[in-house]
Amino acid sequence: TAIMKITGLIILACGLVGAQSAQAWIGQCVKDNKDRVLAGGFIDFGGANTPERCIAECKAMPKSHNMPYTSVGFKYAGVQDGGQCFCANGFPENIRATQSECNRPCKTGKRMCGGAWRMNLYSTGL
Repeated sequence: TAIMKITGLIILACGLVGAQSAQAWIGQCVKDNKDRVLAGGFIDFGGANTPERCIAECKAMPKSHNMPYTSVGFKYAGVQDGGQCFCANGFPENIRATQSECNRPCKTGKRMCGGAWRMNLYSTGL
């Protein structure tokens, strides 16, 4: 029983670490590439993009029929190049960029919406 208790604590601790890191994305600047860091979905909002709108759309976006667990919603949203919104459930490691590289303002409001091949990354809460 001691091993079972220890194993349970390890699993619980790993779950907490994952939950904390999932909540840590609040607009940090990351590097994109031609293969796309967030490759689950894309919307070009043009002149009406904001982080809040992108997050809401990614939470509600239908996923591919190949997804086994849920048919709607992505865990991450990213705004890029002023008007673009990308969605996905995961992304590669080592994608951080300096915050100053995300230098394009959103077309609406005073917030930043990424840059050229740079995006502000957000957790959607799913």
